Amino acid sequence: MIFCERFLLLLFINLGLTQSFVMVLGGNGYVGTAITKCLNEAGCSVVTVGRSSTGTSTSPLTTHVECDLIKQPPNLCNLLSTTPHSPSDLTCVVHAIGCLLDTQSGLGNLNKLASGTKRDPSGTYNDVTLGTVRNAIDMISASKSGDEAECPCDKFVFVSAAEAGWNKDNGGAKVESLFAPEWLKRYLSAKRSAEELVMDSCMGGYVIRPSIVYSKGDLGSLGVRVGFGLGAKVGLKFVEEPIEVGVVGDGARIMALEDGIREGVWGGDDVKRLVKERG
Repeated sequence: MIFCERFLLLLFINLGLTQSFVMVLGGNGYVGTAITKCLNEAGCSVVTVGRSSTGTSTSPLTTHVECDLIKQPPNLCNLLSTTPHSPSDLTCVVHAIGCLLDTQSGLGNLNKLASGTKRDPSGTYNDVTLGTVRNAIDMISASKSGDEAECPCDKFVFVSAAEAGWNKDNGGAKVESLFAPEWLKRYLSAKRSAEELVMDSCMGGYVIRPSIVYSKGDLGSLGVRVGFGLGAKVGLKFVEEPIEVGVVGDGARIMALEDGIREGVWGGDDVKRLVKERG
């Protein structure tokens, strides 16, 4: 089966049937799976990178590589050595690694209920979010330098969180300062630092800030979704309505594949409009 899938992928690439090669970090996680699916449906070949092979896509357009980006930035050529691709094929990196509740929060076992994460995290927010963004950017930067530089990757899409923008709004900043638990403050600090790295990188930076992300038919997060939805409807500027995970996936797909999309921060409502306009 693996041989057949690899053969089909090579055939698609050689016949020019794929539009581009995108690397999705955390591509077998909750949000990453949706992004990978949207890219595949657009005819794009994908390399997903994750700490395990659990939940990897079965599409012949996707190849999975096991790698722990928390530890250190891998060499891009080595990372792609088991795939049909080379660094010269890579046009965009999408970062979808993250967890809502890290080991220091003491609440890691609630991730499945809170955010759809399949397994407990094995690090802090600085490890899981900020560290992996830094290592990914270092990996791409290294592949762009030196005598044999051949990586054309010019886009980096980072899936952040709507609450990372609280510090830009008076109401949100007060809520964070007065009511946010310590774990949430650390979560947002890591997200904001990662956003800065993305925007200052050698690539065009795209930051997606979704509110509560959910799947159709998901009842576990219904109460939280209703609360956020009501907050948005009554006009709380620092609260956005929840967003379906497939819409996040389509937004990332458009940013990764299409030209003329502005760089910078995209809130959940912005992503919804983008998907509606671009399809």
